[in-house]
Amino acid sequence: MTSYLPAMLISLLVHGVIIFLVFIGWGYTTPPKPVKPLAYIKATLIDLKAKGEQGAPKKKPKPKKIDLEKKRKELEKKKLDQKKKADEKARKNKLAKEKAKQEQAKKEKAKKEKQKQQKIAKEKKLAEEKKLAEKRKEDQRKKEQKELQERARQEREKLERQRLEENLAKERERLEAERKAEQLAQQVEEDNLISQSYQQIIRQRVEQSWSRPPSARNGMQALLQIQLIPTGEVIDVAVIKSSGNAQYDRSAVQAVKKVGRFSELREMPSRVFERDFRQFKLTFQPQDLRQ
Repeated sequence: MTSYLPAMLISLLVHGVIIFLVFIGWGYTTPPKPVKPLAYIKATLIDLKAKGEQGAPKKKPKPKKIDLEKKRKELEKKKLDQKKKADEKARKNKLAKEKAKQEQAKKEKAKKEKQKQQKIAKEKKLAEEKKLAEKRKEDQRKKEQKELQERARQEREKLERQRLEENLAKERERLEAERKAEQLAQQVEEDNLISQSYQQIIRQRVEQSWSRPPSARNGMQALLQIQLIPTGEVIDVAVIKSSGNAQYDRSAVQAVKKVGRFSELREMPSRVFERDFRQFKLTFQPQDLRQ
């Protein structure tokens, strides 16, 4: 297109100049000068050749000879040319069809190849997704298994701690029970000693207050039940096992009543009093009757 540009410019320039000149000439034509009328001369044209030939007889034109062979060859050539053109056209059409068919086959092949590649890519993607899903599933399974193992370990540790704590608690309870048992045994022993000492005091006080009856004999003894209050005051006294001698039994009761109050009991621990002296049993057998 660049090679035609100068010619086009020149052509446009020339046409522009012509149009300009036409317009200039059209608008500014000088008025025509007056022309004098011409003198006409009358003349006659004589055709000498025609005049000479008027007297001669006219010859008839010869009929044109037709060359049939030439005409036939021309027709054959024309038919041959037409056949060649038709064959060429048919060949070109066939080539075009074959080319189009090849192009179509190529497109179909490319399409099939593309579909094949897409299918391969899709299958590959599905395989990768399946593999990834299986890996995730396996990772999830391992994670859950690890969590289960961790929970099981924690449960075992918890149970172990519970058993240890229970064993420690049982051991503490056992030790506490043993300590309490020891304390109780020690307390009981101490209380028994305290009780014995107070029983001895009460027995001595009663014997000191006793007036021996004439019927008393060696070996006599009576079992008395004495009811006391924490201040040591005697509330009641009764014979629960007789000595076999009524005077002796009455003398024992009178001896307890004569004491009336065992003031030493106010210093006694309340637990010992409640256990042994709220209702106190005294075997009454003075010293001089124990022979």
